[in-house]
Amino acid sequence: MARTLGLVAPDMSVLLLTKSGADGVVRASRNIPDCLTLPARSLNTYAVMSQQMVVITREAIGELKETLLK
Repeated sequence: MARTLGLVAPDMSVLLLTKSGADGVVRASRNIPDCLTLPARSLNTYAVMSQQMVVITREAIGELKETLLK
């Protein structure tokens, strides 16, 4: 995962949005510098503005739509 994020966003801080319950992704991203991982339902303005790039998993897109369209 660190290598993929390094290719997508080298030398940038990244907000990684996952679906709720993606504990494996959250644990795997803990040791990646400048990477903040949140479930899509917990997205907030501060998280978006404090990072330079946002990466959203496919599974999180549907959850993000549900949350934003409420």
